[in-house]
Amino acid sequence: MIKSLITGIKQKADFVVGKVCPKYRIHRDLCSLCSTLYTKGLISCTDGNLSTRLDDQKILITPKFQNKSKLQPSDLVEYNLHDKTRPKNVTSEASLHTLAYLRRKDISYVLHTHPLYTTTMSISHPELIGRPYFPTSVLLLGKVPIVPYYPPGSEELARACADALADSNVAILKGHGAVVVGKSILQIQTRTEHLEWNSRAIYLMKNANSPTLTEEEVKQLESRSRSLGVLDGAWGWKKHDFIK
Repeated sequence: MIKSLITGIKQKADFVVGKVCPKYRIHRDLCSLCSTLYTKGLISCTDGNLSTRLDDQKILITPKFQNKSKLQPSDLVEYNLHDKTRPKNVTSEASLHTLAYLRRKDISYVLHTHPLYTTTMSISHPELIGRPYFPTSVLLLGKVPIVPYYPPGSEELARACADALADSNVAILKGHGAVVVGKSILQIQTRTEHLEWNSRAIYLMKNANSPTLTEEEVKQLESRSRSLGVLDGAWGWKKHDFIK
């Protein structure tokens, strides 16, 4: 009972501080998204990591080895993008976030998850994930590159991922998970959830000869997406991505 009372007081204090301090609301928003991703099965326990750009120099990022469904605002870690040394409790994928922000000045959030269908399909049917089967996927995701396997947390993975995100907002890490970038929490959540929907739909279809949208249909979607401001990433499908 005492523990429950203390928790209630702390949550109320968090709410009050968040109302008067916009920066602290960012902390709460990140924790809330982590809890949502956990509930939806896009991360499990200590999996995944999330960050936001605070200014030109600093980012706020999730810590390592903590249950993402129970993160508190005070658990998040702040560090300078240009510092060679980082806090000891920062996520092991910090380099991936750092290089993404340095490469893409236009983004404010980086999210790395371990979605089940996306991860398994990147191994079993990588050629299918990149094809434009569904109009909503074309609109919301664009062309999705698959980054070759590198050890998690390695500088090689961070560099390869940054290269893939240079002209795309979504990248799949082969056998590992997914990384999305965006300008708002809504964008990164939408892209992550729809990427997994797309992968699951392709898994259920799982037929390499299933017809895709035509090149002309994709061009029409591209034009509409840009006019609506939905997608600001890459397109770049190749001839072999289209199946009649």
